[in-house]
Amino acid sequence: MLRVFKTIKKNNQYDKFLHKIQQAKMKELWDNREDEAWERA
Repeated sequence: MLRVFKTIKKNNQYDKFLHKIQQAKMKELWDNREDEAWERA
């Protein structure tokens, strides 16, 4: 049971790590002036 808990905790930390990386990249992709200008065209 302890092994399962450690594995789940380890996987959760990995998921959080990936989520942080993805947040930064998505912000970079979605928050740019070119897209905003295109939406108003």
